[in-house]
Amino acid sequence: MLRVSSLTLLTQVFSFVSSILIARMLGATHSTDAYFLGYSVPIFVSTVLLTAVRAGAVPALTEQAGRNDRAFVTASSELISITLISTVLLSLLTTAVAVALLPLTVGNPHLVGPAQRDALALTPLGPFGALVAALAGILAVRNHFAAAALVVGFDPILRIALLAFFGSSLGTGALVIANDVGNGVAVLVMWLLVLRAGIPLRLSWPVRSEFVRRSISVTVPMVICTAAVGMNPVIDRALTGSLGAGSITALELGLRLYGMPLTLIGATLVGPLTATWAARRTAGGWNALRDSVNRGIDTFTMVVPPIVVLGIVLRHQIVSLIYQGGGYSAHATRQTASVLAMCELGAPAMLLGIVFSTLFVIEGRAKFVLMTGVVNFALNAILDITLRTPLGVAGIALSTSLTYTTVLVIYAAATRRRWPGVKVPFSGPASVRSGLAAGVMTVVSIALTSAFSGGASRVQLAAEITLVSLCALAVYLAVLLRRDQRRRLIADVLARFARPGWSAPEAGQTERG
Repeated sequence: MLRVSSLTLLTQVFSFVSSILIARMLGATHSTDAYFLGYSVPIFVSTVLLTAVRAGAVPALTEQAGRNDRAFVTASSELISITLISTVLLSLLTTAVAVALLPLTVGNPHLVGPAQRDALALTPLGPFGALVAALAGILAVRNHFAAAALVVGFDPILRIALLAFFGSSLGTGALVIANDVGNGVAVLVMWLLVLRAGIPLRLSWPVRSEFVRRSISVTVPMVICTAAVGMNPVIDRALTGSLGAGSITALELGLRLYGMPLTLIGATLVGPLTATWAARRTAGGWNALRDSVNRGIDTFTMVVPPIVVLGIVLRHQIVSLIYQGGGYSAHATRQTASVLAMCELGAPAMLLGIVFSTLFVIEGRAKFVLMTGVVNFALNAILDITLRTPLGVAGIALSTSLTYTTVLVIYAAATRRRWPGVKVPFSGPASVRSGLAAGVMTVVSIALTSAFSGGASRVQLAAEITLVSLCALAVYLAVLLRRDQRRRLIADVLARFARPGWSAPEAGQTERG
């Protein structure tokens, strides 16, 4: 996970830089609104297929790998074949339906034509995303997770290059080209890595084998569930279109900024969790799986609160530092800051949802995951319509957080009923201590930010964010950890940096993570 997280962090940095260039060079206009609206259609298909294929393929591939290498190679070829055929057809159908419905769902007629053109141009993203997921699943069974995190960076790298050199002439067309080419290159690289791992892939018409039936039984409910959840961003952007020029762009950039740390954590965990838990369930039974789930819940309970507190308290400073200036107005900056704050409220539920949904998939309860997806879609749409008028763009973001929280409650209640040994999120002494630490951290953060004056330069904003973050995190750890834990942590850090060659353990010794 450390290797995956470092690569994911690198790709997130590239995505972050590309977002800054979009804001500074293209601004928040009808053109960028149309691009993000059109982009939401193919990326919806890509996300649905990527998530569903990964969830459905890895457990089935793990079973085949446990038999023999020949069965695994055959199953891998069948997976790629059925993924390619089904996703091409599904992408074409979904894009055609979405393009036809855009005039009926978007309140601003100026956005419809450009959004339809961008949606059609980005149709390949669906098959590309599904193929990357299938190839990543094959490598995950062989315990290779880093490649899937690395290839995600091709798209933002191309975005940066094309915006820097051709942004003024191509406009949002530079983004469309980067999306298609970057994801296509990702598929090619993943395919070559699978071949290099000694897994020859052969495309053929998939037969009704046991592997195909097993994969479909999990993948189809996951496709429906993820499609229901994945429709939320499309609906969010369509309803935001009537709130004024630049509103969709402000929403999109706020979501991207919020998603950076969460994508880093989520993308780091999903592949290893699914593959590792599937193997652990097979080898050690339910007890081994339950212990891993409980550790995951405990980890998120401690890790997520600082992200939420700092994201809300420092929202204006963070957004002003990153986006404001150039073509990005002060009004768009305020909108983006409000989106960031509302989204942070749902961060704990979003990340803990990964743990619970993975558990249900591993245990073969994909139909329940399907049900939660339908609830997610219906509730988000209702809340969008309800909160859009009084709160504007912030209301759209808040509806997402409330939806994630409601779904997490459903997951936790169902898990407690089916598997009593699994912990309830944010319960018990450790969670109480974490909540207390987060409360003290909030007070300290607000007190520190109030000492700074408004209208600061970027250097001053960076200094404020750094100082407040470091002090707040120190306070959080001081309250969260017991005295003996604090002593061990400080002693371990000092020993590592004081010992020459601390990064390389001596022979016969094991380096502690």
